[in-house]
Amino acid sequence: MSEEVFAVRHRVTPDAVVVTVTGGVDLCSAPALISELDQARGAARAPRPVVVDLSGVDFLGSAGLSVLVEAEQRCAEGGTPLRLVASSRVVLRALEAADLRQVFTVSESVDRALTQGEG
Repeated sequence: MSEEVFAVRHRVTPDAVVVTVTGGVDLCSAPALISELDQARGAARAPRPVVVDLSGVDFLGSAGLSVLVEAEQRCAEGGTPLRLVASSRVVLRALEAADLRQVFTVSESVDRALTQGEG
């Protein structure tokens, strides 16, 4: 089983700031994820969400989960929703094992995440 190289980037769209994460999120990659999420949060304009696309993540460790929880709290303080895109068993299992599934708004695609708060 080969793991993808970790990469993270964000892009600003008219509807949201989308952070795309690939590879493994662990103690070594967590600082880069923190930095990118901070930049994304700074670029976000409430009520538009920050959408974290984890569909390319092949490992999500406790350090990555901690980063996501902290990002959720910081976004909430600023009035910016944080939404996760998670369709892989790896990410969904990690969220469930840590009993965090109810903490986050989780969608199976970026498009679904963007429409989740409408209506």
